[in-house]
Amino acid sequence: MSPPTVSSAAETGMPARPDNDYFQRRFGPILGAPDLWLILGFRTADAFRKAVERGKAPVPTFTLPNRRGRFALTADVVRWLESLSPAAAAPAVADSEATTEPI
Repeated sequence: MSPPTVSSAAETGMPARPDNDYFQRRFGPILGAPDLWLILGFRTADAFRKAVERGKAPVPTFTLPNRRGRFALTADVVRWLESLSPAAAAPAVADSEATTEPI
C-alpha cells in the first residue's frame, strides 16, 4: 500500500494561506491521524509517532480516553502553519532602514 499523497491547495480546495475558519469547518476542533500528521508534513504515521516520542512535534498533542492515537487542537495547528509564513517570520523593515550594501 502506498502512502497518501499530498495534493496542491488548488486540488484540495484548501486555502493558500492558513485559515482557521476553513480548518474548523473541515476538521472540527480536534485533528487526529492521518489528517494531523499529513498537515504537519510528516510522510508517515511512524515518523510522526517518533517526533512525539522525542518531544519534537511542532504542536502540543494529547490522547483521548477510549480513542487510539494522538490528537491536537485545530487552532494550534493553524497557528503553527501561520508561523511558517515568510511574512510572519520576517521582521518588517522600513524602506529607510533597508540597505543595498553587502554585509
